[in-house]
This record gives sequence, C-alpha cells and structure tokens, in this order.
Amino acid sequence: MAALRKRGDKWYVEVTKNGKRTGKTFATKAEATIWAAQADK
Repeated sequence: MAALRKRGDKWYVEVTKNGKRTGKTFATKAEATIWAAQADK
C-alpha cells in the first residue's frame, strides 16, 4: 500500500509491505507514483 504526500515543493511516498515501511522523496508526482508502483510489487 502506498501513500503520497506533498511536502513543500516535493512529493513524499511511503510504501508499507509485509509490515515494513519504506519512504522516499521525489521532485515530481509522476516519479513518486512510478516508484510506488514498483516498490509495492
């Protein structure tokens, strides 16, 4: 499961998989969405 949040002018994505959370910050929403989809597989 992925959660996208706007932080200032950047996008933060948090993915929860098997009870572990991983987060990463991106410059664009498109980059964040792509990463979230790959990380959530």
